[in-house]
Amino acid sequence: MTKEVEPVRTDLAIEAKNMYTSSEKDKDKIPGVTSKERTVDDIRINRITVSEAGEETIQKKAGTYITIFADGVKTQDTKRQGNASKVLAKELMWMMKQNNVKPMDKGLIVGLGNWNVTPDALGPMTIDKVMVTNHLFELEYETVQEGYRPIGALSPGVMGVTGMETSDIVLSLIDDFAPDFVIVIDALASRSIERINETIQLTDTGIHSRFWGR
Repeated sequence: MTKEVEPVRTDLAIEAKNMYTSSEKDKDKIPGVTSKERTVDDIRINRITVSEAGEETIQKKAGTYITIFADGVKTQDTKRQGNASKVLAKELMWMMKQNNVKPMDKGLIVGLGNWNVTPDALGPMTIDKVMVTNHLFELEYETVQEGYRPIGALSPGVMGVTGMETSDIVLSLIDDFAPDFVIVIDALASRSIERINETIQLTDTGIHSRFWGR
């Protein structure tokens, strides 16, 4: 009797799609899944849309997944890093617009992960770079330069440090802070070690099922 092998877990929609297809010619023929790819400033961008019909097929929540292939960090190419950051900003702005986020809507940026574990430190490290402005809007609105929006930021830690479920902390803050939108940042699990330091995924589906529909 042979033991059933569990599929390799991946957070990347593009890997989930590729695992489903048996050949290169079938890669764009998955029911309920559409994929488009383009290149901007030498940075490859893949945009996948999953409908409800495609959820079960590739085991990814219905929504949009944008994958940016940014190898500037790995190759230590500062020009490519700059191009990738511009592409990321534009794709994030596009996704926010698609989800009806308005220019002055209040945002909450959440960095998931553990500062003390290098592979899991992306979220907290990102929060350290976020320019928070919500307090300026609440206390000294007339001093805020045009082009900024109210932003709060939080790195809630992990259960091993706080003794609490991270989702409980974030959901409690959402109830009190009442943001119009939430951006959650976390490290990705991939099937390939080659993707380390070069793959960014944006999605409007949420990270944990408890966040869906919030």
